[in-house]
This record gives sequence, C-alpha cells and structure tokens, in this order.
Amino acid sequence: MIQIPRSLDDSLMHRIAVMYYIENLSQEQISVRVDLSRPQISRYLKRAREVGMVEININEPYDKKLDELASGIKRILGLQEVVIAPLGRGRSGASPELLDSIAARASSFLPSLIADSNVIGVGWGRTLYKTVLLVDNHEQYALHKDKLFVPLIGGIGQTAPFYQVNNMVDRLAEKFGARRVFFNLPAFVNGGEIYRQGLSPNSLSVIEEHWAKLDLAIVGLGTPRGALTAEIETSILEKLRSQGAVGDILGQFLDVEGEICESGMEENLAGLPISRLKKVKRVVCLSGGKEKVNGIVVAARAGYFNILITDEFTARSILEITGGDCG
Repeated sequence: MIQIPRSLDDSLMHRIAVMYYIENLSQEQISVRVDLSRPQISRYLKRAREVGMVEININEPYDKKLDELASGIKRILGLQEVVIAPLGRGRSGASPELLDSIAARASSFLPSLIADSNVIGVGWGRTLYKTVLLVDNHEQYALHKDKLFVPLIGGIGQTAPFYQVNNMVDRLAEKFGARRVFFNLPAFVNGGEIYRQGLSPNSLSVIEEHWAKLDLAIVGLGTPRGALTAEIETSILEKLRSQGAVGDILGQFLDVEGEICESGMEENLAGLPISRLKKVKRVVCLSGGKEKVNGIVVAARAGYFNILITDEFTARSILEITGGDCG
C-alpha cells in the first residue's frame, strides 16, 4: 500500500482529487465548492499525483489479432516476448511510419523492463534513437542510484544522431535518475594498437566489467544496405554481401545461418561481441521493415535477442517466410 506523506492539507487534497477524478467535476466547479481559485485547485491536483495519492494508469488497447500474431512469432522463433506495434488506419507501411509506430510502442513497454534491471546496455539505430526521445521521465526511479546505463559500442559519424550511443545513454540515464558511463571511442578503429592507445589503462576493463553484469540490453538490427554501410569501405561491403549477410547487430553482420561474417572489421570493432548477448537475461531488439525480416528471423533463431518489438506489417512478413499461421 502506498504511504501518503501527511500534511495539514492532506484532507483537502484528497477531497479535491475525489471530486475531480471520481465525481468528474471540473476544476472551476471544484473551486466554487471549496472556495479556492482555479490555479490553487490545479496545484492541489498536481501535488496529489506527485505524492502518490493519485495514480493514473493508461492501458494499451487490446487487439486479439495482434495478440495471436505475437504468440505465433514467439512460438516459431522461440522468444520470451513479442510486442507488436499497430499501425493506424490508412497507413501505407512505409519505413518512416513503421519506425514511428515501433518507437511509440517501445517507449511505453521498455520502462517496466528498465525498472526491473540494474545494468542496461544501449546499442544504436534509428528506431532505438526515436524510442529514446519518446520515453517519458520516470522520476519515481530516481532513488535507485545503483541503476546504470552503459554503451554497448562506440559511436560513428558526425551528423547521424542515431549512431551517437553516448548521447542516448545520457538521455536515458537522465530520464530514469540513474548513473551512466561513456565509451569514448569510435565504433571502428584502425587496428588493435590504436584501440589500446585510445583508452586509458583502466577504461576498457571498466567497460568490460559493466558488460559482464548486463541484465538488459536494448539493440537495433540493420541490413547490409542500411545506413551503417555508409561508414564501411566498399571492399568490406563486397565481402559481406558475398557471404550472404542478412543483417547486423552492433556492427556485426550475420549470414543466413546466424554466424558472424568474416569481413576484416571484427578486429577493429570497439564494442560488445554479440556472442555475449546470448548470456544476457533480456535482450530487446527494436526492428521493422520488410528488408529486415530475414535478419530478424536469423538473429532470433541464433539467440542474439529474446524480446522483439516490431510492427504488424513486419510481423506478418515474419510469419509468411517462416510458414507460420497467425490464426
């Protein structure tokens, strides 16, 4: 039971809250009844929410078809959870619409997972970036100072915000009143020696220690023709495509068997090897779009993530290529 802080105004605050939220009186009507100004009524209502006297829950709309679709994908791919973002009427299923839909759904789903985690790893990608922007402030978690957000990979590029992992870590930590650490290296460095020289003696070991304690990781999934390829040499791209790369997680590309493609980038990658994601309790993948369907299926079956947040168009495409039945 919530313990309500007591003050001289508790009874009045409770009375105002009951009139507004239960009796459905307007603030103007309440102001007349209790002989206070409307701004004073507004302040009492705000305070009632802040101290926990009033709690507001907004439930996601239930859609039986989407629930059946999620259950089918969960069963076929062997996942812990599948969350499907609905698309509004008249939506064409174009890529920006899918990303916006997934981000909106993820922004309401992820906070409960984050609240139940201690060390949260953050990857990169357009959908993940949009999600970070949409997540509300959760000041109620500010007392849990042991909660830590950590980058899973370095950043790349000068203008693309969805590849600036430190910034996303910083935003999330601020919204949850949590601690954060940064990884101050580019994702792709020019050889192992530069990798070592770019770090202080203890910084890599500190990051490694945090990665070893991950209990939640949030990642995106890209394609061999996605935005990341602008940062990769043409010769390496050719190697990836010749090996049948179908998608990437944290800059590491997978073939149709779920094996990591050997392209020459591996030695220069400043980030968490995705093989270690298989040991993390919960790994959430945010991804959507028909071009990503094969990568999603391969990565899920290989065990690189166990929770999928996608959109209904992508979900149906997943069932189509896996021969599933959404009911």
